[in-house]
Amino acid sequence: MSDHPELENTVAAFVLGAAEEDEATEVRRHLAGCAECRELAARLQRAAESLPLASTIVEPPAGLRSRILEA
Repeated sequence: MSDHPELENTVAAFVLGAAEEDEATEVRRHLAGCAECRELAARLQRAAESLPLASTIVEPPAGLRSRILEA
C-alpha cells in the first residue's frame, strides 16, 4: 500500500482504530511526511470524537419490548 490515494482512503480506518496493524504502520509512516493527510486525519479525529455527543439516549416507552415480541 504505497500509493497516496490508497493511503488517504485508509486514514479514516486508522483514525477509528479499525486499520490492520500493517496498514496502521504504513499510515503512520505516510502521515509523518504528508501534511495533507495529517490535516485529513486531524479533521476525521475531531469528527470521530464528536460522534458520541451527536446522539441522545432515549428511553423506550414502557411495554415496547413486550409489544414487539407479541407482534
